[in-house]
Amino acid sequence: MRSFVQDRDSVNINGKEFSLELFLALKPDYPLRDGWKRVYVPNKRHYITKNRAVLPQKMPWDLGDDYLTRVSDLVYLKDYVDKEKISL
Repeated sequence: MRSFVQDRDSVNINGKEFSLELFLALKPDYPLRDGWKRVYVPNKRHYITKNRAVLPQKMPWDLGDDYLTRVSDLVYLKDYVDKEKISL
């Protein structure tokens, strides 16, 4: 299932997990809300949560749809960072 989940320090896109730091290196314009979790499943749900607060978000989410197509970019960036042993 296609999905985007951003938690405190990680991003999971379509079942592949990346550090939030790596994701932000590729997508610095991501609307990060510190301490919040975002869940987006196209045509099903899009919300952010913190503690017990749940805030529904816009559907469809164009940025989220774009992020779902960028998994290979993150895989390549992660491999490069790991291979070159560089920090972001």
